[in-house]
Amino acid sequence: MPHLRCRAMSQPDVERLSLTLIGELAALLGSDPAHFTLERLESTFVADGWPVHGSPMIEVHWFARSQEQQDAAARLITARVREIVGEGNKIAVLFFALERHAYYSDGAHF
Repeated sequence: MPHLRCRAMSQPDVERLSLTLIGELAALLGSDPAHFTLERLESTFVADGWPVHGSPMIEVHWFARSQEQQDAAARLITARVREIVGEGNKIAVLFFALERHAYYSDGAHF
C-alpha cells in the first residue's frame, strides 16, 4: 500500500518507472518501499469507433494523505512518467482514498 496502476504505458516503460518512482515516493511519504505495488493495466482507448493511443494515466490507491503530500506525490509521479514518455503527452494522476476499515491484508483490516 499504496497501489499504483498505470494505463497507456508499455511494459518496458512501467519497468523503467519502477526503478526510481517507488523509492522516491516511499521517501516522500515516509513509507517502506516494500509496501508499494506498481501495476500495468492493459487498456484500449477508443474514439469515433476506432482504437486510439491514450495518454498515460496513473491511479494511486492509498490511505488519504495531506493535500501537501498528495500534491507532492502528483508532481513526482508526473515528472518521472514524463521522463519516460516525453513532453508531448498529457499525464493524468488520479488519487483514490481507501478507508482503513475497508482494506484487508491476510484477512485483517488496518
